[in-house]
Amino acid sequence: MALSPPPQIRDTLVHHLYLKTEKQKPDAIFAKIINGDVLDPVANDITWSQLMRDVCSVTSQLKSSIRPRTSGTPMKVVSVLARSGYSYLVHLLAIISCGWTAALLSTKNSPAALEHLIEASHSQYVLVDQDSRALIEGCLLMIPCLDFFDLSLLDGGDSLPPTQPESTVVESELDVPALYLHTSGSTGHPKLVPWTHRFISHAIFSYLEATEEYKGCMFYCLAPICHAMGAMFALEAPLAFDCPILFAESKKPITGEALLRHIRPFSNVALIPIPSILQQVADSGPEAMRELASHLKVAYYGGAGLDVDAGNLLRAHGVPVISGFGMAEINIGCSMLIPHHNLDNGEWLYFQWRKGYKILMIDSADEPDIKECIVLPAEDTPAIINHRDPIGFRTGDLWKENPHRSGWWKHVGRVGDVTVLANGEKTNNKQLETLLLRDPRIDYVIVFGEGKEQNGLLLSPAPVLSSPAAFEDEIWPLVQRINEEIPKHSRINRELILVATPTRPFALTDKGTVRAKATLAMYEKDIEEAYRTMDMDDSNLWTFDREFNLANLTTNLSAAIGQIMSRKISVWDDLFEQGLDSFLAFRVAAVVRGAARASSYPDAVIPRNVVYVYPSVAALASYVHSLVPSTAEPVPEDDATAVEMMIEKYSANFVVQNPNPTGDLDGIVVALTGATGSVGSFIFAELLVDPKVQLIYSLYRPSVQDIGERQLKSFVDRGLDSSLLQEYVHKIRFVAVDLAVDRLGLDEALYDEIARAVTHIIHPAWHVNFNLSLQSFERTHIVGVRNLIDLALLSHRRTRPRFIFLSSVASVAGYSGPSGVPEETFNNPQVARTGYGMSKYAAERILDRAVIGAGLNAVVIRLGQLCGATIGTGAWSPSEYIPIILRSSQLLGSIPSDLPDQRWLPVDIASKAVILLSFNSSATVPAYYHVENPKPTPWREIVGIVADCCIPKLQLVPMDEWLEYVAQRSKKLETSSVPASALYDFFANRFSTPPLITDRTLSLVPSVNFGSIPGDLIQHYLHYLGLIPDVELEDAGVD
Repeated sequence: MALSPPPQIRDTLVHHLYLKTEKQKPDAIFAKIINGDVLDPVANDITWSQLMRDVCSVTSQLKSSIRPRTSGTPMKVVSVLARSGYSYLVHLLAIISCGWTAALLSTKNSPAALEHLIEASHSQYVLVDQDSRALIEGCLLMIPCLDFFDLSLLDGGDSLPPTQPESTVVESELDVPALYLHTSGSTGHPKLVPWTHRFISHAIFSYLEATEEYKGCMFYCLAPICHAMGAMFALEAPLAFDCPILFAESKKPITGEALLRHIRPFSNVALIPIPSILQQVADSGPEAMRELASHLKVAYYGGAGLDVDAGNLLRAHGVPVISGFGMAEINIGCSMLIPHHNLDNGEWLYFQWRKGYKILMIDSADEPDIKECIVLPAEDTPAIINHRDPIGFRTGDLWKENPHRSGWWKHVGRVGDVTVLANGEKTNNKQLETLLLRDPRIDYVIVFGEGKEQNGLLLSPAPVLSSPAAFEDEIWPLVQRINEEIPKHSRINRELILVATPTRPFALTDKGTVRAKATLAMYEKDIEEAYRTMDMDDSNLWTFDREFNLANLTTNLSAAIGQIMSRKISVWDDLFEQGLDSFLAFRVAAVVRGAARASSYPDAVIPRNVVYVYPSVAALASYVHSLVPSTAEPVPEDDATAVEMMIEKYSANFVVQNPNPTGDLDGIVVALTGATGSVGSFIFAELLVDPKVQLIYSLYRPSVQDIGERQLKSFVDRGLDSSLLQEYVHKIRFVAVDLAVDRLGLDEALYDEIARAVTHIIHPAWHVNFNLSLQSFERTHIVGVRNLIDLALLSHRRTRPRFIFLSSVASVAGYSGPSGVPEETFNNPQVARTGYGMSKYAAERILDRAVIGAGLNAVVIRLGQLCGATIGTGAWSPSEYIPIILRSSQLLGSIPSDLPDQRWLPVDIASKAVILLSFNSSATVPAYYHVENPKPTPWREIVGIVADCCIPKLQLVPMDEWLEYVAQRSKKLETSSVPASALYDFFANRFSTPPLITDRTLSLVPSVNFGSIPGDLIQHYLHYLGLIPDVELEDAGVD
């Protein structure tokens, strides 16, 4: 049954509203959290009770660092600079709960702007997360910086305070700012905007008229919490509506493709999008728009204008686009009631103002039917007053009333000095005009770009003899200098500089001022053509080798993108983490288009958001390379050299601890990585029930979700007995580690405890991605292997701990011997093909050197292709390449008919083999074992079952034809709906691996000889992947 909001909302302190709501519905879902970077995100539910426990935990931690503030004492301000998400909201509520004021700073600010805001807010502390620390290090600060807390490492903190404070406390605190937002700084330094408890509670009250509209919905706002729109829907909306909000945790900018991925698991979504993201979806074609529509209740966009044609197109494909309005100075401005009249033919552009304010429309200087707006105090009062007669807030926006529906208004622009871009950023037109008009060669300037991704310039030159093209050349150095002075989002691309012609001079008033609207109308077609041209590359600027291969493509793109970014860049690292912004992203996209046209596939259609989907040079090169037919290329010599260099780098200076067996624990003590992964979960379950195992240190990577909940979820997903986690809790020690950090990021006492106790280190944790380079695996995985080797070598035990490394057939995928791959080490990096395989090969060789040079006790187990288990749910990770083929085939209506026979081995069988091989005391090191099914299952049998089970029945086609279908989809934004597009190169290169010889393994673990995969087990996998309805299972050992 739906629950009502707290009975008293107006004139209530924000944290008390949260406490009241938690008391009323502790088990209701407050938020859903997904990993925004994965192909198929799975939601983690956060209840109101969990939220407030997290808030109490952070509150307790903050109080240990900052002296508490009591009611009636001077304000205490804490600036917050962090990536938006669930943890951000928890920290914000903790600050407010302490009676302090949070100044929410945008991560897009320059160091100078950050310094100004911190000083202007009189902040006494800055709370910063790891991702944003580099930004604050560029500032000259005289106040302490505090780090964000890892929620997964905190206990419950203090108990919840009473929900009903004394009335004197409420009255004295209502007009204290709970938080500060700030303006964009388009007209100078950004200005602080206070949101008091009274102001926030009044805004929340205004939502209540629409509560019934959103029953059963989920809100997803694309703006960060430091933006007014993000604060409205993350902080305020949950208190008014009985529905959760969605957080997509990601370090990457949101794109149209990402939006579709994020909402795919959900329905009835109330989306609060940024217009530029809707534009991307519209640009991507009918399938993307229809998919978006199928998941939405409504799409209330705000922050900027949406192109009318794009909006009409979206609505024509069922996307319920509606215009909204709000700003930091007034909070929510529009009514949240969903219009139920016909919104076609542009009616979706109009909205009604919300209750609480009185709206005064005054005539604009431009046209009689265009109005300016002043928001007057009534029941509610704006946060800022900037108009005295009458008293109110003048928004600076231009409005036009619906001629057929009184009281409905649409936004038509800003008053003169500001251009609002599609991403919500604002350009200070006056600043640009002033800087340009200092040059005597320029008579007049108009800045254009309202609703576009970037702004441009229309210039009227002073009387000169030079041509427009020559004039552009003359003033371009001036524009480059100005670009260094203005915000990044306002910088001018050369392609967007237009010069007025003598036959079409600027339209002027009698006073000699520019009539901007009339002038822009004359140049409308020129402006649109300029934007189209910007999407194309200038062939004179960028050079691409005639020999089209991946190595040349990577080199050419790296050089061009480095020139654009004015710095040397890493081929492998994320471009946005290296300083790329949305302004430069458009120029990079133009380079990518040029690279595609230089290929043998010059008509390739490159999506506008290509840089966001493939955010590194290596990924961009791989994507462009995938657009043309290609053949498998051997590992280049330079790649082989890179592998050897990485082995050398991490094989130096091994340090060995002298044994000190005093206090050795009896029995087996295991340090296990990746216990929530596919193989790791089954290994963990086996270790729990093994009587020889006394203790398990589960080494995990910290996350927003509690590790106990993650482990439970992993067991439930795979159908493992979750009661084991409680029954054997005495054997489990969860330890949060960072494998990339010396001593695993642990304090000395805990590290030494593990080093003294552990007898076996089992290491299955490894990121599986066949698109990544070797260097992409270095920072965490290769470094992690070395740090785990150091842990083993620093053991005090009489017998060195055994290090069991789970490698992969990918490490020897290029083996070309007369029979299968022998169970032995290789000293030739050419046997590895992909970056993933090279990383596994490098790790094997580092272990070999540690055995020889430092006496490491090591075992390497190469795993072949593992499939879902014979027990439980038959879980098979949807991101592995076989499930990707199966899922893509259902979407395409066809499946490849000519793949090699498959040597699948169920993951539960493989995990038991790993345990037996790990504990085999007779192995001589370094011991190599292969865990792969020696009995292949013919692909024709597999594909026959899959094709028949899927509805409708799949068509069998050759792999080349199937890849053509994938390639056609890969040109559009909705590539994520066909998962195979992400591994196009891998599939095109035929991804077959040589068989692994398993003689040594079979002598110890005969069960690895599993035989062909039964048909009903294949159907079980299809059911888990959501490709067929549930099936009755017999004779396959399936529970």
